[in-house]
Amino acid sequence: MIILWGDVVTVAGLGLIVLRKGRDRFIGSNGLANWLLIAGLVALGLQATVHLILASGEAPGGDLGGAGHLVSAFTVVIFGLFALSRPREVGAGTLTLGALILLCYGPGALFVSLPLLFSGLVLVVSAVLARGVTGRLPIQAFTAEQTLVREYHE
Repeated sequence: MIILWGDVVTVAGLGLIVLRKGRDRFIGSNGLANWLLIAGLVALGLQATVHLILASGEAPGGDLGGAGHLVSAFTVVIFGLFALSRPREVGAGTLTLGALILLCYGPGALFVSLPLLFSGLVLVVSAVLARGVTGRLPIQAFTAEQTLVREYHE
């Protein structure tokens, strides 16, 4: 149940961020970052596959837990769609969700949390590499933008 609620809350939060901020303008600026983004999406695809396998094993027996796995598979697919626009935020969200699952369920949930942790790490690294190609780190870009705004208003 924690996995289900964690998925839903994370998708809602990431959905608000993606709708508010739109696509990250640094996406596609580096070949290595693009390959890492693809690797993160593949890991999310594996996670969705694990949930679908679990759902197909539980649903025919009449266990309602199969429906929970279908919802989890759906939310992981949405993570992948959001990662195409905002990989850094999705990476942070999947890292947090993977760590929460691992803390709540222990090492027995590695098959569920490990793909989330891996994809989160790879997506964050991909976003950092994509931003590094432009020559400015995010904090430097923010500082430069604030300086330009301040000079404009003076």
